[in-house]
Amino acid sequence: DGAHTAHDVLLDAVLAVRLLREAGGRLIFDDYDYTVDMHETIDAFARLHAPWLTQVACGWAQACFVVVAPLSSPRQQQSAGGEGAL
Repeated sequence: DGAHTAHDVLLDAVLAVRLLREAGGRLIFDDYDYTVDMHETIDAFARLHAPWLTQVACGWAQACFVVVAPLSSPRQQQSAGGEGAL
C-alpha cells in the first residue's frame, strides 16, 4: 500500500507497469475511491496504458489490471536477426 496522493500514485503506476511489461503480471490499486483525484488519476493512467492493460474484477474500492507482456520486444527481435534488424 503506497501513498495516497494522485502524483505519487501516478508515478508508482508508471514505474510498475514498465517492470510488469517485461514478464506480465497484475497491477492492483487499493483505495481507488479514496478521493476524486485518485479515481481520476487511475482512470487516466488506464486510458494512456490501454494497449498493455486489461481490467479485471477485484475487490471493493480497488482497480485491478492484468499487464500483458509482449511476446518479444523490438530489441530482442533485432538481436535475433528478426524483422527490424540493423
